[in-house]
Amino acid sequence: MKRGRRCEERSSMTFGNASANACLLWIWMLSSLSDSYTCSAFRGTTRSHAYKTMIPKVNFVQLKRSALRLRQNDYVSNDDELSNLLRSYGYDRRLLEIRPGDLPLLAEVFVDGTSVLGQIVQFLSSSVEPKVVVFLGTKLEQMVVDLGQVTTIWDKPVDHDADANLPPLPDWDEVVSQAQIFSKDNAEGAFDRLYRTRVGRARSSTNGLSKRDVTRLVQLYPDAEQARVVDVLLRKLIKAGSGLSRLVDSSVAKAYLFRGMPEKAGIQQRAVASYLLAHDAAAGGRFKRWPCGYVTSAFDQGSLLSISVLNGGWLVVDQSVRAGTEARKFVQRAADNDGTVSSVRAGKSSTAADERILQRLECLAMGELFSKETSDERDLELDVREVLNGMNQSLSPQGAKKALIQVGWWSGMESFDRIEPWPKEVLDASAWYSKWARKNLGSGEKRVDLTHLPAIAIDAKKTSFCDDAIGVRPRASTGRAVDLAVSKWEVLIHITDMSDIYAATSLDSIPDPEDHLLKLRDAARRRGTSRYDLPLGPLHLLPPVVLQALSLSSRKESHRCVTLWAYIDERTGRLRDAGIERTVISSPVHLSYEAATALMTDSTDANSKSFANKARAILLVSERNLQLWNNQHRDVNQAAQKREQRLAARALNNDVSHTFGASNGHFQRTRGHRLVDSSLQLYAYAINDLLRKAKAPIPIAAGADASRSARVATAPLRRYIDGESQRQALAVLCGYGTPMTIGECREAGIAANGARNAISNFRAVRKK
Repeated sequence: MKRGRRCEERSSMTFGNASANACLLWIWMLSSLSDSYTCSAFRGTTRSHAYKTMIPKVNFVQLKRSALRLRQNDYVSNDDELSNLLRSYGYDRRLLEIRPGDLPLLAEVFVDGTSVLGQIVQFLSSSVEPKVVVFLGTKLEQMVVDLGQVTTIWDKPVDHDADANLPPLPDWDEVVSQAQIFSKDNAEGAFDRLYRTRVGRARSSTNGLSKRDVTRLVQLYPDAEQARVVDVLLRKLIKAGSGLSRLVDSSVAKAYLFRGMPEKAGIQQRAVASYLLAHDAAAGGRFKRWPCGYVTSAFDQGSLLSISVLNGGWLVVDQSVRAGTEARKFVQRAADNDGTVSSVRAGKSSTAADERILQRLECLAMGELFSKETSDERDLELDVREVLNGMNQSLSPQGAKKALIQVGWWSGMESFDRIEPWPKEVLDASAWYSKWARKNLGSGEKRVDLTHLPAIAIDAKKTSFCDDAIGVRPRASTGRAVDLAVSKWEVLIHITDMSDIYAATSLDSIPDPEDHLLKLRDAARRRGTSRYDLPLGPLHLLPPVVLQALSLSSRKESHRCVTLWAYIDERTGRLRDAGIERTVISSPVHLSYEAATALMTDSTDANSKSFANKARAILLVSERNLQLWNNQHRDVNQAAQKREQRLAARALNNDVSHTFGASNGHFQRTRGHRLVDSSLQLYAYAINDLLRKAKAPIPIAAGADASRSARVATAPLRRYIDGESQRQALAVLCGYGTPMTIGECREAGIAANGARNAISNFRAVRKK
């Protein structure tokens, strides 16, 4: 047989003696796992070109070899049809050509349910696919495994010593120890980001293989056994998406895990990534092992020249499959062998999936059950259904309540006489903080005293916890320059100060040896946002006793706030000057939207004329300045224009619905509503602008940046991300606490997005 002829090995090879079974077949990489290891010289080259292009030789220990002989029934092809087929469909990125001269190589091997790192030293023939001889662990224990047990073959490490006999293996116990420490802070978020970047890469109907293509291509192979092998391989490739876009490996995982960290020499970081990826596949349900696949073999007069292998990795599973897997693992972690609660407890859920499931169970427990169109139990999220079925609970609010109490996420007895939608440790922390706040309000703090200035809080009649108020003050009283042609007033917008909760880790002002404040902050992060639209009542961001202690309640004489002062040009509406202060204000006057609108429209008040006139004056000055700024801002900001159009359309729809007797007309835009809306828009705009000028990052959720006219730091009692934004504003602009890094801001946004997505109305479920 001439050099370069190919053979598809499908049956057993015979060897002259026992020593022949220990022969080495040296391998050569066509392309590697990641861009950093890619050998571009081989992309698109012919096989004859590949033979001529050799990487520098490494002097390894040469084991005794003997010639391989083909069985008479071995299939012989004129060229490597299957390899060329894979290249034509875009799979060459992970097609490895195994050649003499480059063993041993590192590889991730799956043995007894565990992924370990080993060295491939030899390939042995088999009736189906080659066997692989590997040395495992630092003790280099020899073992023969199937090629399907090899998950990913690595390229040579860049720091490999050419004079060494074997590339060094890291100490696996050290790898496991480092991975366990590293996973506590970074692995969950990193792998979730990796999953989200790949799961959306759907299997294209116009690019890549289809099942119809596979059927057609398999028919081109006359040999039945070869046709079977090709069919299995091609159908496996379909699951990995066009160009294997849904496949990841330890090289990719390493880039996500150690992003922003210094690159360390050696293979330690990638070894840690391989361990964590295998562990996450077992615990998180995001990835599924996708082993190496045998493609072809090439021979010259009976001697093996090369073996082509499709390098494996970890397949990103569909969201529905992931949801079902995560639910089953949640149930397993929730009970010990005797059926008692164990690892899924308040504040100790091991994965982001656990928290998502718990949030959805909470919404179900508060009455969010089925969609209005179908009232079908299959409209429940798949993970919720799997969890309730696994815990032997009904698919109902009652069943969800029992499940939440069973895992310790809610507190109460199953008689439901009294249930608190919080873990016991959060309730204990809430009681501690409420008691501390009553005794220490404003003590020892440096704040601007604004208690002599009246403030007005405008909100809905049924609002329990108010977090914003407005007021005015003469600019001359501040000592700042006054231009009477501009205005003599500064508009004051007060937002309740939540720094006790969100900045607790960067401050030493509150003695908290039991970390109560950190528990409250974690509780806010997990819930993400308050829900007021649930049939059986609200789910607040934090327990009511904490919200009551922090809100602008009329029961208290003074309140701590983060106040924006704004100097607006009454001729043009431009914001001439602005800043924020840590303040103490008096208890605000509480008005409903309707009462504020009536007060601005009518100056008379028979019961309290003096009070009415003072409040009306504050409202009118605020309204005039804020309306001027709002008009000017809308003229120059496209996002503000679009927002105004959306609000106007909603108001019109409400009026039409109300005219025809529809029951869903609740949206209103009275003068009171417009005043509050403008004040909060100005607050968010100014905070964004001040932080941008300070070149500081801003914690925001997806779709909530300034370019979309979204609010920032205006509702810390209701939204977790607003509390984090307020924390950053205080640290950067007031010097109170430690500023957040870009990474911390990003993580806060990810947490807020995760909580929002967990309870969104979109249901991507698999109906059974």
